[in-house]
Amino acid sequence: MQSKNTAKKSFIIMLFTIIFALAGYGTSFLQKLQWKAEAKISQPTVNQLGNYYALASMYQFIQGKNEPEALLVNNVYDEFKRQVSAYDNIRQFWLQSSYYKQRETGNAQNDEELLEQLVKTVKFSTALKGQPETLSIQLDNPKQALEMLNAFIEQSNLATREVIYNELIGQWKNLFNQVSSAAQLKLGATLQANTLGEQDWQGKLNMMKSVNPLDNNLTAYRYLKSPIQPLRPERQALYWVLFAGLLGLMIGIFFTNILTTKSKKESIEE
Repeated sequence: MQSKNTAKKSFIIMLFTIIFALAGYGTSFLQKLQWKAEAKISQPTVNQLGNYYALASMYQFIQGKNEPEALLVNNVYDEFKRQVSAYDNIRQFWLQSSYYKQRETGNAQNDEELLEQLVKTVKFSTALKGQPETLSIQLDNPKQALEMLNAFIEQSNLATREVIYNELIGQWKNLFNQVSSAAQLKLGATLQANTLGEQDWQGKLNMMKSVNPLDNNLTAYRYLKSPIQPLRPERQALYWVLFAGLLGLMIGIFFTNILTTKSKKESIEE
């Protein structure tokens, strides 16, 4: 009798789970279609850094440093990754976008909720060292998803360039002032600690004066898979099946517990 009751409970629980899972699968087709535009990116090449690489290398040279080129490339790419995953940068992008402005209602709360939803559409997935990272935007229109992803990448690159350039400009100004002061005081023949010989301050000053200003050619990433317009919507059927199936499982267990309690009461009364 005990095994028969156990089998009955298991059947009821399984039945509820299957029914709810099928209902969840059907519900996934009723949801508004979402389209995900995606890009695979990695660190840029030295050539993609424009003349930033030459100026940063000269800054190190004048300081007597000899850091590998990979360090400069990684620093630029790390800043780009910070930008594409930073909440403030993502929020500012959507706030200035035509996509958001066309959907503004004038109601502060509704517009704020819309903005927060748009922030969540941007996904950046980091990867193991040497592997590409994934950046995507998911919207209800495939063409706009692609356009917004391209625009977001461009804005993040500009933000990265601004941060990287400002940092180098600040370092360059400080070093220029130091070298200029040393050259004016005619310290060129003074032996310095941590160097192999005399410091030619005037020569260094002339080098720093001869460089070209930073250009606008720095690209802080490299595409391994360029964004294309998505061909298929993201239905998230698996999510709905798992969610509804789990709900059905819990309801099935709850229902069998009620039946068990009722059965015990009836046995006691008899």
